[in-house]
Amino acid sequence: LPKAILDIAPCINLHASLLPKYRGASPIQSAILNADEKSGVCTMLMEEGLDTGAVLESVECDIRDKNVNEVFEILANLAAKLTLSTLLNYEKLLPKKQDESLATHCKKIKKEDGLVSLDNAREIYQKYLAFTPWPGVFL
Repeated sequence: LPKAILDIAPCINLHASLLPKYRGASPIQSAILNADEKSGVCTMLMEEGLDTGAVLESVECDIRDKNVNEVFEILANLAAKLTLSTLLNYEKLLPKKQDESLATHCKKIKKEDGLVSLDNAREIYQKYLAFTPWPGVFL
């Protein structure tokens, strides 16, 4: 959002990772690709930087060996509850600044990201979990 909008009133964003990890467009797929055991969702105050604002609340969950659709469903349910909690408790929440030294970024997924090599079974498995149904995995 433009700074002019952000200056009017606090803007809250919901993000599908435990910030500052996986800022950007594909946090769920990135967590799966990296074989993370945990992920989560958080609410944060928006600022000019991409997913850089102070975190209001977060909740984590186990994503071990789950595919992208399963993780989306888990996080969607958690996100609904977290959004309600953040809105109801906003005045009592203490925003926590993100630790920039822990920040990681993820990119927008492209079709070619589904390309696999037969050299690494773990990579094939993680890509299968992260990229089914789209972009899929292929040789």
